[in-house]
Amino acid sequence: MIGLGGVKWTRNDVDGPNAGRNIEGTMERDRVATKIRLDITCTMLTSTSLSTLLNLIYPEYVHVRYSDPMLGTRTVWMYSNNNPAVFSHYDLQSQEWWKEITFPLIEV
Repeated sequence: MIGLGGVKWTRNDVDGPNAGRNIEGTMERDRVATKIRLDITCTMLTSTSLSTLLNLIYPEYVHVRYSDPMLGTRTVWMYSNNNPAVFSHYDLQSQEWWKEITFPLIEV
């Protein structure tokens, strides 16, 4: 079982080459796309659960179904990178536990 600690939803605008401030200082937008980023935080996990999770998000692209606060339930292709985890401790049964497990899921 993989314990979910939280999901942070962010809409990111992708600006084109004409975006930026003009000579008068006015911002000129040139939004060419919007992409969603989900920052996932997990509860403390055993090494077995962490291995399962890391293997699920390892492929270059993964199919993700999530609840979007703007659009409702969506299923999109996403990718993940930079997947940190910090070893916490061994329990009395010599089971490894990991903490501070976070990772992004970024819309392709």
